[in-house]
Amino acid sequence: MGEAASWDEISRLIERLGDESHVARRVRIEREERGWSQVDLAERMTALGSPMNKSSIWRIENPESKAGRRGITIGEAIGFSRAFGKTLAELLLPDNAILDVERWRLVLNAAEALEEVRVAWQQYFKATMTARVNLTPEIAKRTEEVLGRERATFVESFREYWEPYKIRMIEAGRPAPDDSEFEEWALRQQPTPLVAALEDVLDERMPDDAGWATGRRVR
Repeated sequence: MGEAASWDEISRLIERLGDESHVARRVRIEREERGWSQVDLAERMTALGSPMNKSSIWRIENPESKAGRRGITIGEAIGFSRAFGKTLAELLLPDNAILDVERWRLVLNAAEALEEVRVAWQQYFKATMTARVNLTPEIAKRTEEVLGRERATFVESFREYWEPYKIRMIEAGRPAPDDSEFEEWALRQQPTPLVAALEDVLDERMPDDAGWATGRRVR
């Protein structure tokens, strides 16, 4: 999971969703999960400075009883959080409320990261177009030479993956690729940034607009 919810976020959650009824429900859940009796919990609360007896715990856990709901003081809520090793927010909020905040932040972080990709792609597009416009025959020739060397290095970097790839194809019941197909296969892999930039500068086509949205160049 990502970064924990901030105190400000938790405070807003408590203001909006916090309720004493959640504490009552969580007291029963946490107690039963630990195999504690109501007497056990009452003794622990008393030892922590919040004197209680079995009847007090029973009334907290059964707010709909004829005896009526027993209110919970701030001091008692703190005592329960210490007894169970839980934060006050976890006791005051509905199940998974804090986790939901952290999950939502992950979505927002993903959106922000994608926006950064979009901005970077626009910068890349502008730089590529500028380089293409200023491409003289001499520079184009040198660019092609560099691209040839970089592409050859790139292709060779996949040599160690070729044999395992052929084995996977055979295991999947497909024909084993011929070694003559290696270069074509390697060139279908994600190119290095330098190879991609050199190809786009020399290519008469516009860079693929889907690149910014996927974070991956699509050829």
